[in-house]
Amino acid sequence: MGMRLNAAGALEGDAAAPSAAAAPAKYVLGVDVGSTVVRCHVYDKTAAIKGSSTKQVEVLHPQPGWVELDPEGLWTQFVDVVKEAVQAAGIKMSQISSMGFATHRATFLTWNR
Repeated sequence: MGMRLNAAGALEGDAAAPSAAAAPAKYVLGVDVGSTVVRCHVYDKTAAIKGSSTKQVEVLHPQPGWVELDPEGLWTQFVDVVKEAVQAAGIKMSQISSMGFATHRATFLTWNR
């Protein structure tokens, strides 16, 4: 059949549309960074959880009544739960099509280049 442009200017034909079997399945990550836990779930197209990981957040109390989170530790935990959830799902990072991200609204971090 070959390839050709349709009326809308898109390619048509046998080579223009890869088969569903050739394309790897895509997944969505859901990451929640809370005040006590960082968690990640990997969801398939039916919203079934295929892999998960959770890490406890280390809470610091530098003075009585103060509560802080170590930004380096939080970043490391974030990266770890994503890697572990993807590994638990038995998929590759390249199969992640999108990510939803939720965080504790009262946590702020100032970056200094």
